[in-house]
Amino acid sequence: MKARTITLLSLTIIATMLLSTITLVMVSSVPAALRTKVWWSPKNYTLDNPVPDPWQATLFGMAGRYVPAIDIDPATIVLEGMFSPLGPPNEPYLTFYDMYLVVSFDGYDVLTAILLKAGHLIVGENNKVDLEITGQTYEGTPFSGTGKIQMFVPEPPPP
Repeated sequence: MKARTITLLSLTIIATMLLSTITLVMVSSVPAALRTKVWWSPKNYTLDNPVPDPWQATLFGMAGRYVPAIDIDPATIVLEGMFSPLGPPNEPYLTFYDMYLVVSFDGYDVLTAILLKAGHLIVGENNKVDLEITGQTYEGTPFSGTGKIQMFVPEPPPP
């Protein structure tokens, strides 16, 4: 009886180690997500104002630390996993040391994403909401980046 218990325990340990190794190999083959910075324009919005249309996101990437904007596949860009850009982004442009890609989103899509993400907004205060943009490079490596939009909710007028 003891020999059977030891054999069963040994087989269980071997199976666990084998499954752990297979899982580790599968997980390590998935490319790590790259990061990008996102700047929103406009970055401030008051809830009772007209919605900006379009609302623009500038994807900013420095070679080495972030995904270069020139490598981003525009067809894969999505805001908060739900909203696609209005059309193809502007051509990436280069400054002295940075690469930028400007993507335009429908203003109501961005406002909906803010309201869904915020959960609740404090009246009479500035509420900062992080919005995430995800996508892939032309090689298929995923990237993501977040940018803040500051939203002010005015007090309701007295009756």
